[in-house]
Amino acid sequence: MEVVPVNFGLKYKPPKLGVEYYLRENPNMHLVHEIPLSFITKSSNLETVCSDMFEKHKHYLNPKVVSQA
Repeated sequence: MEVVPVNFGLKYKPPKLGVEYYLRENPNMHLVHEIPLSFITKSSNLETVCSDMFEKHKHYLNPKVVSQA
């Protein structure tokens, strides 16, 4: 099952990142995966946060498709 991200959204209360995607096998069915961001603080290291998110949600944030830069 391969996830293809097509759009991203950001929500502030509660803080989360939404990833709109479809499955390669069914491109007509769009779904949303929500990634909570409440663990981020003003003193958080951006590289660490990005690395952690890509590791924990690698199925939806595949580095071959979604750039970390």
